Amino acid sequence: MTNQKAKSTLILAIILGLGLFLRIYRLPELMVFGGDVARDFIEARNITTEGKIPLLGSPTSVPWLHQGALYTYILGVVLFLGKYNPLIGGYFAVFVGVLSIYILFRLGKLFFSEKAGLWASFFYAVSPLTVIFDRYPYHQNLISIFTMLFFASLYLSAKKTRFFPLSAFILGLLLQIELSNLVLVPALLVLILDYRKKTSFRALLFSLAAFAITWLPKLIYDIPTGFTQTLGFAAWFFHKILPVDLVNQGSSSLPLTERFLRLFTYFSRIVFWQSVFLSAILVFGAILFLISNFSFRKRKENLSLYLLILWFLFPLLGFVIQGSPSESYVPVLFAFFPLAFSYLLTNFNLLKPLSFLFPLALASFSMFTLLTNDYFVLTGKETLAKTYNFGPSFKLNMEMAKHIVKEAGKEDYNLMPLGVFSHFPSSKLNLVYLTWYLGHPPSLKEEKLKFFVYDNSNNYSFFGSENIKKFNNLTIAKKDEN
Repeated sequence: MTNQKAKSTLILAIILGLGLFLRIYRLPELMVFGGDVARDFIEARNITTEGKIPLLGSPTSVPWLHQGALYTYILGVVLFLGKYNPLIGGYFAVFVGVLSIYILFRLGKLFFSEKAGLWASFFYAVSPLTVIFDRYPYHQNLISIFTMLFFASLYLSAKKTRFFPLSAFILGLLLQIELSNLVLVPALLVLILDYRKKTSFRALLFSLAAFAITWLPKLIYDIPTGFTQTLGFAAWFFHKILPVDLVNQGSSSLPLTERFLRLFTYFSRIVFWQSVFLSAILVFGAILFLISNFSFRKRKENLSLYLLILWFLFPLLGFVIQGSPSESYVPVLFAFFPLAFSYLLTNFNLLKPLSFLFPLALASFSMFTLLTNDYFVLTGKETLAKTYNFGPSFKLNMEMAKHIVKEAGKEDYNLMPLGVFSHFPSSKLNLVYLTWYLGHPPSLKEEKLKFFVYDNSNNYSFFGSENIKKFNNLTIAKKDEN
């Protein structure tokens, strides 16, 4: 091994170690475990405990549309191997996150150089929102790594068009993980159009077949139900691309300026959480540098830049057209920003004096933001999680579950959400899963012993025997009608 190779290996190991630390630090206390997460855990658990194999994944914000079941299948295997310990889902998310850092290094090396790959992996390792999602045991945790694999496959497909079926297959998996990844479809179509003279009919046919294979569970579900998922998804898509949505005629849409402001707020959480303005400067600077070095006429010679521009352009347009972009959409861009910054850092001569100072300052601020705010989960401590949070920490959830099991003793009981806490069907599912894991889940029948769970801002009075216990954000009241 040469000195340069040994040096690169050591730097990569340090970056992976830093990324692992940020993703695993205090995970048993601070892992996110809300109702939506628990809903997937219950579905995944039931695969091996009850033999129920779901054809659909979690519901989207459009009630009749569901994500694909791919993540549920993967989680089912993970839970089985981890003996259904809820923390195993968090450790799996961490594993995916650290693996993503390495894959981004390889992608940066493929696109540009080994040095660019190291910088890209470093920026990715310390990106605040990326770290948070890499501790989040939810289907969105898989988006970034599959997006990297998708663009790596597009690079290979442009070199040898026989790889287009691989790109179509990975794209299909991305849509099964999260339907909003539809914004990546144009990137594949543009590449196929650009390389149509080199692409055989057989490759196109195999591409369609590879994409269709990923939809098999939904198609099996759709056949007896009137194709509510596939045709429903198509109807939703065409509704969203209508020009009327761009001028805010839909009740759920935001004005155009607010859509961009919201998106750049999300981008700042990837780049530099403390300042949307500074993040916007960094993002615009990197993109302008990409464009200034790119020639559309020579796009096939500048393939890496071409792919990076497509990587940013189509998601941005898709999110704007959508009308009310969500933070859950942006993981498709988690790897784009580190790659763009690494290209800027390694090719813009004026930045070379700052080539170490800037990244180290960015990393320091990112680590400070994450560690001092408990990764933006509620712990009872005064942090910015009061205004931006992913809900109660795993530790708080487990304390509530243990309290319920202890108070119930050997009696069967019902778990009843009230007030603000009852607004969503999945609200109580985190407590349902945790009490099941502790050996005493709530009964599905009507029982005399009931535990009412409600937000601390609500005030309720219960007649009869009661034992009220206040936690950080929720109150649990026991009522026994015996």
